[in-house]
Amino acid sequence: MENRELHELLGLHWHERITSRLCNCGFIPTGFEIIESHISYNNPDYTSDAGKVQLLREMILKCKDWDGFVDRIGARIGGQAYFHHAFILDTNGLCRDQAIVWLKRDERTD
Repeated sequence: MENRELHELLGLHWHERITSRLCNCGFIPTGFEIIESHISYNNPDYTSDAGKVQLLREMILKCKDWDGFVDRIGARIGGQAYFHHAFILDTNGLCRDQAIVWLKRDERTD
């Protein structure tokens, strides 16, 4: 549920299957495509390594003050962002949960 909440806070569409062959975005698989692949591809798991990279990318692209988020989960040294290893190595959603808290503080996305 937290993945969906973060996804929507970032202004992204959460995909759900309406029928066995139709996503709520209108996607209809053809040939060998399956709806589950479409949904899992478009709904990232923000606790996975790839999901954490996508999370940081979306925060940078969509948050007016993303550098404040960097200060919350790491530091900036010489203009470079460094993230605390606890957030990078965690597999339980620590980075995702901090992003949710940060985004809910007020309207921080464009």
